[in-house]
Amino acid sequence: MNNLYLHQYFNTPAMAGGTRSFEVARHLVNNGHRVFILATNRQPISANLKLVFY
Repeated sequence: MNNLYLHQYFNTPAMAGGTRSFEVARHLVNNGHRVFILATNRQPISANLKLVFY
């Protein structure tokens, strides 16, 4: 089965922070699944944006 894992901040064991998402993905792969992880970049991006709130 193909799995898409969406996570705001994905950590590996070599990184500081929780690794629950990594462990779940590893478990799925070990059971024959394919896992694709889509995560954000940790570095802030500066841009000129006009924010509108309703």
